[in-house]
Amino acid sequence: MSNAIHPFTDKYEAILRYEPIELNGLVYYPLKVADYEKWQAVKQVLTLRQSTLPAVYACMTYLQCVWSLQYDAMEKGDVRTNTWSLLGGLLFLSLRLSDGDMIQPMGNANDPKTITSVRIVKNGEKHDISAFEFAQIRKLIADQNGAELPDEADNPDLIEAAEDIANANANYRLNANFGDMLTSVANELRIRRAELLEWPIKEFDDEVRAISRKFGYILSSIAETQGAKFPKGNPHPTWMFDKAKDEFAGLISMEQLSAAHHTTFAQAEQPPINNPLH
Repeated sequence: MSNAIHPFTDKYEAILRYEPIELNGLVYYPLKVADYEKWQAVKQVLTLRQSTLPAVYACMTYLQCVWSLQYDAMEKGDVRTNTWSLLGGLLFLSLRLSDGDMIQPMGNANDPKTITSVRIVKNGEKHDISAFEFAQIRKLIADQNGAELPDEADNPDLIEAAEDIANANANYRLNANFGDMLTSVANELRIRRAELLEWPIKEFDDEVRAISRKFGYILSSIAETQGAKFPKGNPHPTWMFDKAKDEFAGLISMEQLSAAHHTTFAQAEQPPINNPLH
């Protein structure tokens, strides 16, 4: 990665090169692998899905929602909800702020529950970012670091059901240790582990996916040559691309559900022999 700083209009090229982007007087940097574990902590607030929250939060701007979640929790004595603190940590990493810099919520002094913008003070200079502008910055930070923002139009019940099915189908648990992952990638690339710490996180994650895809392709190809059949087709048909995801894999359609329970529905007025829902 070079020291080039791209204007926002060059966003695509900058992300392709894992290089920083300037927007409205502030430079946003791709996070480094050295901050990987911090990234895992703050990423949860970046990818917050508002549609799964109570209606009072779901209809707010993202910036207001993040502030209100922590503010309301603190009023109730809950110090565990730290959404605003996590967002501040994310901005400190992305903007490479120092201890003398500051992130401050801005709004009506008579209504501390409501904010309209966030002020970044870097090297003594003030930069105010409105809630509308922050939506653009949120997307920028996500793209720079390989995070996928939620589609608020998705049905939250279907999403939760898909996650439950995925968890139920997992027949093993991994001892996920970042140090082990770092060593494994370094070993595959034949470089020292310390070199990876300076890599942008997105480049590192892209490399991890490429390695996984390569081995998946090799193993799947060997299995097919020995007669193995995959119910939904080869999960790794090529070493170059990921297979397109089924958005709600594991869920069945309403037509399938109706067909499976047609007899039960048709005989609803008769005493049930066995309730399939219990």
